[in-house]
Amino acid sequence: MKLSSAVFAAWLTAVGFALVRGSHSPAHTTRDGGGSKYVTVNNGKFTLDGKPFQYIGTSAYWLQLIDNDDDMYKTLHEIASLGVKVVRTWAFNDVSEIPSEGVWLRVFHSNGTIEINTGENGILRLDRIVRVAKQVGIHILFTLTNNWFPNVSNNGTTAKDLDGRNLPRNYLSNDYGGMDTYVKHFSPNSQVKDLSHDIFYTDNKMIDSFKSYAATIVKRYSTEPSVLGWEIANDPRCSSTLPSSRLCKTQTLTKWTANIAQTVKQNDPNHLVATGDAGFYCVECPRVFPRPPPSTPQPSPLPPSQPNNRRRSQPDSRQPVQYNNNVPSQPNSQPPTPCVEKRKGPLTKKALAARCLEWKKRNFPSQDAQRRAPQGPSIRGRWKAPETSLTKRQSNGFGPLYDGSYGVDTEDLVNAPNVDFSSFQFFPDQNTYGPLTVGNAIDFNQVVQAGIDWIEQHAATANTYNKPTTLNGFGLVTSQSANTFAPFNASVPQSSPIGTTQAQQVSAYNTWITSAVKSGVQGIIQYQWGQGNITSSSSSAITHQSGVGTTNSTTTSFYSPNDGYAAYDSAVKNTLAAGAKLIASQNGSGSNQARGYNEL
Repeated sequence: MKLSSAVFAAWLTAVGFALVRGSHSPAHTTRDGGGSKYVTVNNGKFTLDGKPFQYIGTSAYWLQLIDNDDDMYKTLHEIASLGVKVVRTWAFNDVSEIPSEGVWLRVFHSNGTIEINTGENGILRLDRIVRVAKQVGIHILFTLTNNWFPNVSNNGTTAKDLDGRNLPRNYLSNDYGGMDTYVKHFSPNSQVKDLSHDIFYTDNKMIDSFKSYAATIVKRYSTEPSVLGWEIANDPRCSSTLPSSRLCKTQTLTKWTANIAQTVKQNDPNHLVATGDAGFYCVECPRVFPRPPPSTPQPSPLPPSQPNNRRRSQPDSRQPVQYNNNVPSQPNSQPPTPCVEKRKGPLTKKALAARCLEWKKRNFPSQDAQRRAPQGPSIRGRWKAPETSLTKRQSNGFGPLYDGSYGVDTEDLVNAPNVDFSSFQFFPDQNTYGPLTVGNAIDFNQVVQAGIDWIEQHAATANTYNKPTTLNGFGLVTSQSANTFAPFNASVPQSSPIGTTQAQQVSAYNTWITSAVKSGVQGIIQYQWGQGNITSSSSSAITHQSGVGTTNSTTTSFYSPNDGYAAYDSAVKNTLAAGAKLIASQNGSGSNQARGYNEL
């Protein structure tokens, strides 16, 4: 059944939302106990039923592609059996015309009308996720839209595999529509080259349309305890494949986030709301929701001297880092001691300068010390970000990670009303974190240390604002998966050899999970889950199996999509189980719920 936006809104008003859900709506349950049946926030931490709810999670953006209860149960039960308690997945799937097969949730017709798909290949797919998650004891973190949609400038599917074959729609995480779908639809008389991504945050028609969709989805599941909460967007920035205008500032994104968060809360007061951003800072920038200054503010020092006044180059998702694995792997080696930040207020230039100096001392010793030290795994190659990936603004001397060039001020976002917890991400294959580059090589341990540092910094931010934070996505690409790696702002896998060894990947994941758990990060979500033995699917994104196997007429089981990060075997999954055991033991809840993958 498909309804135009106007008719759909009138129907909701006259008949009530329960009629839209019909007999397919998820069942509701109520748990007795000393606390809320929903995940809540208490003193900067997640709680459930009055008990701590720090968790290990995993991402499966493709979960809506599973079209039967058996495969959904198999997938979520396997995840839950490891002690993993949260799955992050997309709650949107935007198209410009109704596809001949597969899932779609909203269509933006060329005549200007918009329809929501309430059928079996539409919103009922989300119902299945919620229903089965409840059965296995998993919580779902739904994301309402995506910053990335590289196919926006084309009318058909253009994503390719390395053999030049078209990748099916929905195979990549960035092929579900998102913000730029709205931008293109509401600018019918504009050429793509003239469009700016950030008008999504300021155009009233786009804002109202997105708020209407968000309200529909969150209201539908407002009484479902198995929903953890809502991420407003995945990795929102001023730019995407479409460039940013010169008008976009960090305040632009903060105001939009506060506006959408209010709408979500009005329609679903029971669940938590998160920003979904990647955690970029804008140190000492003007803010929409400033935190009261400390009683004895300190003057800000000048930023560290730079060789020139230009913004430092940062990696772009279309130019991945190349790992050099010609040196022996050291999966059991210990990374440098983390520089734990002990600030009690917002991040300042003074604190950042001190941290950068400490970083250099720990990671970039003198030349004599470098000659004496044993050589570890290194990463070779540099990236240069195109101008469209950054907002035109004056750098504060610390680079785009800290000067608001991405249009993100994570401290202003988390301090917005109706935002319950913050988020950050760590993808060193696609972004540079910290002053890693020395010449043309990066020691692998420095990459691990960069993750620790980023985690510690966001844990300090969470303490400052007394709101939880979640590492809502982290990952490394191994050489084994290098041929399927497609960055978030690209639709073609990278053909150059990249990636760590699997031993390095597992070692890094273990280190980051341990650091996050002990730092008090409330949610640690690995990107992404790989699922095999899927028996059937009406979506070719499942049956395609690019990078995993070759589809033929005798194939009876399939694999979930792989954009280079999917973990199908036991190595990473055992690491997630170990993290769940660490949380269970730390919170005094026992470890019997978290078994190793090989024990299943």
